[in-house]
Amino acid sequence: MSIPFDAIISALDMAGGEEACPGLVKVEPNQGAAQPRSTDHPEETLAIERARHFDAHYVYFRYFPARPSVPVAYIYDWTSSLRQAPSNADLAELQRRLWSSGEVLLTLVLLPTQVLVFHALRGPKEGDNEVVPNPWKTIKIAAGAARSLDALKEFSARRLDDGSFWETNPDVKKLKLEDAAFMSILKEIGNCRADLHDLGVDDALVGRLLILFIMIKYLEERRDRDGTGVFPQGTFQQFAPGADGFIGLLRSGAQPVLAFLDHLAQRDRFNGEVFNLTDKERTLLLDVNLGPIANTLEGRTEARQITLWRRYAFNELPVELISHLYEQFLPDRPGVVYTPPFLVSFILDEVLPLSEATAPTFKLLDPACGSGVFLVGAFKRLVQRWRVQNNFAYPDVATLKGILSNHVYGADSEGEAIRITLFSLSVALCDFLEPRVIWRDLQFDNLIGSNLFEGDFFDLVRQKRLPEHPHVVVGNPPFISELTSGARDEVVLLRKTNPAFDLPDQQIALLFLQTATRIASEGGTVALIQPMGPLLYNEKSTPFRKQYLGATQVTQVVDLTHLSRVLFRRPKFRGLSNAAVAGTSNPGDVAVGVVFAEARAPDDEPLLHVTVRRTLLAEQKQMFEIDHYDLHFVSRQDAARDPGVWKANFIGGGRIHRIVQRLLHAESLETFLREKKKNHGWDFGEGYIVGNADEIRLIEELRAKLASGSILAVKEQEAFDLLDGKFKPADWLTGKKMLPTDAFTSEGINYDSLETVEDRLFYRPARQLLFQGPLLLVKEVVETETERVPTAILDEGIPFKAQIFGIHAPKEDRPELERIKQHFDDQRLLRFFLIATSGRYLVNKSSSILKKDIARFPYRENGEALKLGPVEEAIVDDVLLYAAEFKRKGEDAIVRQAPTAEQLEQFGEFFCKVVESTFGVVHRSEPVLLKTGICFPFHFGEQRSALYEMPGDTESNVETLLTANVGGSLRCRRILRVYSGNMLLLVKPRQLRYWLRSVAIRDADEVFAELQGRGL
Repeated sequence: MSIPFDAIISALDMAGGEEACPGLVKVEPNQGAAQPRSTDHPEETLAIERARHFDAHYVYFRYFPARPSVPVAYIYDWTSSLRQAPSNADLAELQRRLWSSGEVLLTLVLLPTQVLVFHALRGPKEGDNEVVPNPWKTIKIAAGAARSLDALKEFSARRLDDGSFWETNPDVKKLKLEDAAFMSILKEIGNCRADLHDLGVDDALVGRLLILFIMIKYLEERRDRDGTGVFPQGTFQQFAPGADGFIGLLRSGAQPVLAFLDHLAQRDRFNGEVFNLTDKERTLLLDVNLGPIANTLEGRTEARQITLWRRYAFNELPVELISHLYEQFLPDRPGVVYTPPFLVSFILDEVLPLSEATAPTFKLLDPACGSGVFLVGAFKRLVQRWRVQNNFAYPDVATLKGILSNHVYGADSEGEAIRITLFSLSVALCDFLEPRVIWRDLQFDNLIGSNLFEGDFFDLVRQKRLPEHPHVVVGNPPFISELTSGARDEVVLLRKTNPAFDLPDQQIALLFLQTATRIASEGGTVALIQPMGPLLYNEKSTPFRKQYLGATQVTQVVDLTHLSRVLFRRPKFRGLSNAAVAGTSNPGDVAVGVVFAEARAPDDEPLLHVTVRRTLLAEQKQMFEIDHYDLHFVSRQDAARDPGVWKANFIGGGRIHRIVQRLLHAESLETFLREKKKNHGWDFGEGYIVGNADEIRLIEELRAKLASGSILAVKEQEAFDLLDGKFKPADWLTGKKMLPTDAFTSEGINYDSLETVEDRLFYRPARQLLFQGPLLLVKEVVETETERVPTAILDEGIPFKAQIFGIHAPKEDRPELERIKQHFDDQRLLRFFLIATSGRYLVNKSSSILKKDIARFPYRENGEALKLGPVEEAIVDDVLLYAAEFKRKGEDAIVRQAPTAEQLEQFGEFFCKVVESTFGVVHRSEPVLLKTGICFPFHFGEQRSALYEMPGDTESNVETLLTANVGGSLRCRRILRVYSGNMLLLVKPRQLRYWLRSVAIRDADEVFAELQGRGL
């Protein structure tokens, strides 16, 4: 006897209809265009359409305040009888399709006696002689046994609604991103490239062929509901008798494949530049063994082993991910990193909402398009917009080509990137057409030169080759501190109108931001990924921020610095030689964010700084979790002039910035040392720098040549003029024992590791006095394991390199050095100061600090002036205990664990203390554990409101009160402050990071502001 569907849905907490559980939506079996529900956002209608494509019976949505809903689960109902249930083969094929698409994270298959749960990071597996389903979870349920349904509570809709399912389920953490279909196929394609390289095949040709063949394989697998494909039956046999498909054609040799490509490139076929090969490529192709490519595209390889089943459904791979596959074929370029698809979607959600119509003159530009990931996503959005405005009808070929040619533009300095973008957009266009229409009616336009432009972005702007005044500029420009000739010309142009224009570190990404804003239409939108160090956290960026924010309406900065270790993670695969490994678990360990701006003069409203935290969903590249404590509103004056405000927000916000400002206004160590140097014979600074070995070798050779009486050639003289004087001798260094940086730790100095200085010339030798004793050394690092900054006093001097900060004092002042060392060794205040102010520590470099971080550390001989009050001490404690660990460990950090009763008590105590200091008496009740969170009740005055007078503070009573005040949105809101009578209920997830004392202080400050705003 089977378990009824209603009983399972009730156990999943999805019963009660739309009002009680708005996330559960039935998928009607409709063969036509999507039918919008009256209350839907367009995104939801399109998601239901996709669920219908996979024959799902229900789709479960997670709702967000002020953000589009997201489908998180498909549900299949086969509970009525075993005879209607799918076979193992059917389930395996369903899992293969869903795994390949990555459409939703969870799929729940409800069978008469069990529930199978599939996950997007786990595909089907190979059985003895067949492919078998590989469920992530199997839940056995027995008729009449209510207890057997309890296991389903793990997948409670409430836990999906507020995200706690992903944060607290230990089995979710065991799933690996590398097991996603996209990551797996990316790895296999990388291995295929390496195999062909080993066989002597030209690398450029390999990339070109794989691009072509992936597209053909995608087209071959496209089918309508009647099973009709793009290529008519027998197409491949025309070129290779016996070839039952494209894989068979590949195995038939290069000559038939070349004939097939020529056929596709004919004017009466696809036309355009997509399938054309150059004469050189045609010649090289004839000698290529296409077997490795056939194996890879057949999807029958796993870790270089042949499998019995086809692992991937190419027709289900999202077109955005196909363009990401192509990104692998671009040559490595400095400062260029892979853009994760979910980051692209996040940005496009902001700049191209589906609820808005597209004007006929609308233009979108990606100034550094790479493989076209942003352009593909933008084109897809624009087509979806057209469908929304046309009652969700499907556009014909002419309409699709018009959307592409009229609205989508891209530029890149690499010609190969432009060609790959053309491929990506061609695939995206096909995705909206029925297979038979693709073959019958589609001819690709050559967009190169009209929509896609090869060349330096800044040259293209100056030459007026790009579309004028784009309405949206979006993309991921390179992060390098080196300007192209076009970029240098752009800086000259900018300085003509603004002589004070400053570009920190010659960072070209910032120049992309500046120029994109300059060329955008009035009020147009700019959304560019930017390096956060040079833009926000470095003090020398202040002039750039000041002028940019002073002229531009920056609406928000979405700061992804917390994700720097995981955001750009890619699979490892064998490189183009046996000794090399291409790819890395994280090739782009760099702090980035997204700047959203409007090309107009700024108003007086504060901008929003969003500090996105590292969560499991972000690590698995699914979505960003953004909650109330990640939102920080910054006045435009502070945003422009005060670099400290950004770092304060990064580590928690609230009163942190106020504490930092107080410390920065105290006398700094540098001020103290400058006076000592000027009047008392002290010295201080970083150690020596040798410089570039090749340049030193060259200048030594040129000096020797001149000493021998020879005359330098013209280029030699130019090099000599450039380098002469750049490097200096230092006899106080050469031949002396020196302290290697690694030999200096918080445990002391390892004198057995001292080395002799062999160098004769130095880029910065530093003064001899700096290396004499007595000498206080401070290493420019916060050790990860000990969380200490190493310090040491040496009575005998010693040379050291620039990663160490030294302070020399006369012998009679050695006690003062001891006091400074003791001040540093009070690591509590030092570490807080570094965490809260350093533009490097925890940003681009997780542990290193800068000389200026040490120099500006507050130092007074009277330490009483630096003492903190109890509230400040609590904030400092939380930063020290949790900020660095949270940045480094993410989901495994202590603050992700549930709070203890003692920690909740401390939260309540500090909340009441701060509120009472400004508002009056407030009392706390016992916290109440809800199904997925914690409710902490407070009341003003001596008696609680009558609305709360129920028998006991039970979970059901509290939920009744919350539902009465909040309604159905209670389920999907992670953080709530509910006022009812004289009651205040704080509702937050069951994680320590929401219940810290520092968070209690921030909550209290915000509650006071809210009550004040109500006139209380």
